Amino acid sequence: METFHVLLIDSDEETIRKMTKRFSGAGARVETQSDAGLALEQIKAEPPDLIIVSAELPSTSGYSLINKLKKGDATGKIPTVLISRTATEETFLQHQKLKTAADAYLLVPFSDKKFLKAMNSAAPHLARSLPPVTTEQ
Repeated sequence: METFHVLLIDSDEETIRKMTKRFSGAGARVETQSDAGLALEQIKAEPPDLIIVSAELPSTSGYSLINKLKKGDATGKIPTVLISRTATEETFLQHQKLKTAADAYLLVPFSDKKFLKAMNSAAPHLARSLPPVTTEQ
């Protein structure tokens, strides 16, 4: 039984695999998209319960995509997590000051513990469905 719907917007296969495994283990339906324009169309057609966006997308900046999502009437309330393989904590801190900031931030690679912390920040009602961390990471 599907518990919630996640849209993962990223082009990195390892990150997609790791996140899909975590969410699928909680019964979530995970859809992936690497193109920001196609992702926006997909979100409008079927809004997910959670959107995870990579800062490093091939077609546009993930920061720009988060900005568009947060400004949208239909998408502004959907919890978002911005992930990055190249950003720094300082970059994330600067982005958090914006009115269109993501709900949570996560540097890649990440531990299960940091993943759960980000999910709790963005969407605590969904994070409760995720399996607990079994080892200290």
